[in-house]
Amino acid sequence: MKYIFPSKFPNYLITILCFLYIFSFSSEAQSCVCYDFIYLNDTGGPENKVKKFKVDATGVLTEIGNPWLLANGIVDQPHGIAADLNGFLYIGERDTQNGEYNIQKFTCDAEKVDADLSTITIDNFTDDGYSYSHFSIGNYLYANIYYDEFNSYNEIRIYDLCSGDLIGCQSPAALWGFVAGTDGYWYGTGWTPLDDQGNWGPGIVRGSLDPATFTDGAGGCGDALESYLTADALGIPANSQAQGIAQDDFGNLYISVSAGGGFSPPSYILKIRPDGSTISSLIDTAVEADSTDNLNWGGARGLVWSQSSNMIYVSTVDDCIAAFDTALNYIPESSVHPPGVFPKQMGILTECCPFPSEITIDTLLCNLTYPVDIFLQDFMNCDGVICEGKWNPNMENIGIDFNDCDNSIRINGDQACGTFTLFSDGSNALSQCGQFSVTLNIETATIAAATVTGDQTICEGDVPQALKATSSFIDMNYQWQMSTTSCTDGFMDIAGATSDTYTPPTLSTTTYYRVISSKGGNCTTGLCEEISNCVTVMTEPCCPPQICLPVTVIKN
Repeated sequence: MKYIFPSKFPNYLITILCFLYIFSFSSEAQSCVCYDFIYLNDTGGPENKVKKFKVDATGVLTEIGNPWLLANGIVDQPHGIAADLNGFLYIGERDTQNGEYNIQKFTCDAEKVDADLSTITIDNFTDDGYSYSHFSIGNYLYANIYYDEFNSYNEIRIYDLCSGDLIGCQSPAALWGFVAGTDGYWYGTGWTPLDDQGNWGPGIVRGSLDPATFTDGAGGCGDALESYLTADALGIPANSQAQGIAQDDFGNLYISVSAGGGFSPPSYILKIRPDGSTISSLIDTAVEADSTDNLNWGGARGLVWSQSSNMIYVSTVDDCIAAFDTALNYIPESSVHPPGVFPKQMGILTECCPFPSEITIDTLLCNLTYPVDIFLQDFMNCDGVICEGKWNPNMENIGIDFNDCDNSIRINGDQACGTFTLFSDGSNALSQCGQFSVTLNIETATIAAATVTGDQTICEGDVPQALKATSSFIDMNYQWQMSTTSCTDGFMDIAGATSDTYTPPTLSTTTYYRVISSKGGNCTTGLCEEISNCVTVMTEPCCPPQICLPVTVIKN
């Protein structure tokens, strides 16, 4: 799944997802209808706006709302924008007039969450600086925080999205764009160290995404960041301003550059291979002030890559959003030509609607290690996030705790049983899904593989002795299987062989046997299954005793 500025799962969550894939069972076929949506902060003029655009399969953009959010008095001077794994939007505020530097939380249909600005965990955990750009991984927000704007000094910080706690920081940094990479690094555009003498210049910086590297062990910031590519390596002028940055699924980086600094022309769009070499570079030579033709990308700033259209979108002073294919060919028919006032950061979120609109999903989880935390969103069979609606737990749930901040559950032990409902009435004017209801039933169970005894050698044409399956669990179901190939391949179910013992028929060839033991759930459908060891019944030719040796009869 993809969030704003692509998120990556920590290893423990990947393990859990493997369990879900192997052991979950859906009582109905559930799928999703998904589209990429681009969010754009437009901060200029008498009104501050956040705009939203739907990306169709051909790359053409359609605006949602007019605008999606009129931000005046709500999130003034919006800068960074990102989404978490539930599709909540986090918009950075840089209100220098009122001294408000917050990150505020919204639903994907523009409803403010925890509107009270005194709510520390949502609104004010960056009140010592503002976020130019940020992204989320799991329940962490990685933010590019400027706490000394006039000296252009900032830190990369991690915040817990539920507690608001500062997890750690990396410094020094002086960035504008900021994205999670596919290789364990974050990448940022702005200023990068040129030497060990304190000289800086435009370029790309990168640092480790590992939260452990965001501290020096003594309460200070970690320094696990490095200069990645300088202006010389990128082939851009030394006074350039490196701004937007995104990465595709192949590890290629894309950046936007204002060569004269700020919005000054010309503007560059660059594509960079995973090894750091530049694939291609596109230069706009039009004068920035000429925004009447809407046919170029002067004053390029924010940048995103859409997986669904495999295209690049750049916020500019000329086009509001300029579109390019991944070979960096400008695509005017996919661009949004009416110019914005002062377009800045962009983000992209894959938003999904469940199909059908009413669905029940039964999930039986087997052989987990407790306690275990799982996000409810990960039970959905979607290529993105279902961001509309609200999750609610059944009050009679047993052994499962619900966290309504990040819509996660903690399963505390075996035989846990719970029901959770995701519902939207579809009444919001910005809703994309209409009314829907998803019922998710979850249960846990533990079983172990049975042990089968009965290795033996028999004569061809004989009947083997009975095979026996032994299990430490009661009320188990059994299904015997056989193969004439080996102990690892060619197994097929034996019709009617469903007890803990099985007597094979007359055999003329070596045959291999095993049993699948299974246990069903009490409040969900589905089975937990384990495969036993394999036993071998080997056959060999045998002569009947009465004619086994030649007999000679001598008559007197």
